[in-house]
Amino acid sequence: MKFTTEIIKNYNNRLVFFLLLLAVLNQIKFLFPNYEFFYYAYVGIFACYLSLIFYKKKIQSNKIKYYFPLLMMMILFFFEYIIYNSRFDLKIFILLNLVMALCFLICEFSERKFFLGIIYTSLFFFILGSYGWLDGGQGGIWGKQFVYFSYHYLESTRNEDAQIFFYGFLLSLFYIFFYRLDWKILIINQLNLLALLLSFSRGFYLITIFNFILILLFIIFIRKDKLKEFLIYIIICLIVSFSSFQLLNNTVKVDMNKIFIIKVFSLYNFAIKKEIMINKESEYDKTHLYKTSLQSLTFKVDDWSSFVQEVTNNKIIFNNLIYKNDEKNYTESSLLYFLKELNIIIFILLCYFFILQIYQVYKKKENNEQKLIFSIVLINFILLNSLYNCLDDIWNYLIFLYLALPLSKKLIIFKI
Repeated sequence: MKFTTEIIKNYNNRLVFFLLLLAVLNQIKFLFPNYEFFYYAYVGIFACYLSLIFYKKKIQSNKIKYYFPLLMMMILFFFEYIIYNSRFDLKIFILLNLVMALCFLICEFSERKFFLGIIYTSLFFFILGSYGWLDGGQGGIWGKQFVYFSYHYLESTRNEDAQIFFYGFLLSLFYIFFYRLDWKILIINQLNLLALLLSFSRGFYLITIFNFILILLFIIFIRKDKLKEFLIYIIICLIVSFSSFQLLNNTVKVDMNKIFIIKVFSLYNFAIKKEIMINKESEYDKTHLYKTSLQSLTFKVDDWSSFVQEVTNNKIIFNNLIYKNDEKNYTESSLLYFLKELNIIIFILLCYFFILQIYQVYKKKENNEQKLIFSIVLINFILLNSLYNCLDDIWNYLIFLYLALPLSKKLIIFKI
């Protein structure tokens, strides 16, 4: 009751709660056969909320110049949609509008509340994903498969589903080290790490290890007083993750240890260009799992290779300077989609926007922890959008909103 009362009384609490409610509605629509209604519903609800805020508050229109890159990107995406009739671009246009509008509505945004909102929402999706995973997930060549921890098991986006668990893990890690130690948050942190482990996503394995190294370096050189705590935390992660993995392994019909080895070895063998043979077993075809794992890596590398070849031949940049001459194709990464399938001006505006945000953060007299959090979130945002195509995932835009906050905090948005 106290939580509900605080949401009603406090503007920022209402905003965070509403934003995450939108995110949940956007994600669970995949659980329904006809989810188009949910997509239009959340857009309609947001439009009503936005109209109410604009009615009650007078917004300074001259402040729009600070968001010129975002505004131009939205206009160009709208033209992209008109020219190519791509619903993918339409959704990006709508979600960019969402980010832009929220930038104007937020006068003082609590980083802590933003983090807590995403952390607790990740717990909701962990519970949702656990129900599906324990039931074997989506049926496939392996029968009851426990190969991907996901909350809706749409095959084309199963790795992207791990994005919410990754951000839940990363932000809860920041919370317990740079805000305060909260045992509830620590438990959620370990659950999100387990979800990443059970996703068997090699990209998220590499990015998670990379984050551990980054934070460890920061602690060694900047916050040595946190070193002992962080080393204890790593030991806790290893014990909890390994014991949980083995416990779950005894409850399912497949050997997840062998699956883990296959996924890791497929990455290693792909890197050294070496083939290995895996014996076929009666439970399910591990050879097929190994081949499909290599195939997914090949798709990503081939996408980038073909792009580099086209750039080398001076084709793609000139073709995309205004608009493409042919139809758009789906790519394996958001960054590649910007470079290969969109007007190149959009990519230039995006780069300018990020450079402007970095400048705003580092020119302020904020503490090192705040700069670290912003920097690591930015790095992860770029890495994830390089590995996966997250452009139609609302979690991508929640983080984009966080990265846009330095400009919002700089301005007095409302004339009260």
